[in-house]
Amino acid sequence: MNGGSLIDDLRKNCNEQTNWLIAQSNPCFEVWLLYHKFKFEEFDNMETPTGWKQYLNQKIVGGFDSKKYPVFIDNAIKNAKLKFEENIAIGSTEVFKLAESFYPLVEDKIKDALEKIDSI
Repeated sequence: MNGGSLIDDLRKNCNEQTNWLIAQSNPCFEVWLLYHKFKFEEFDNMETPTGWKQYLNQKIVGGFDSKKYPVFIDNAIKNAKLKFEENIAIGSTEVFKLAESFYPLVEDKIKDALEKIDSI
């Protein structure tokens, strides 16, 4: 069994559950993290998780700060949608689908937090 069919099996099993969602990023979760601040652009070694981790640390000095950057989730949703492909090509992520499902619940708080950042 190859990796693609394992993912297909996982998708099928999740689809059979109530309120379950699977979100794939290619080649790694750092694709989603990068989109909080930046749109897709090509770079060396982008086909490997290590390449994305190094690139993320170059683009966001000090790396992705999980206490600071989640307020930019609306940017991440928009940027991920721009690059999204159903076949989850390199640089594509489905995590925006999960984010879209809960964003309305936190939207007002995020907007308030962003206003505070802008006023500093």
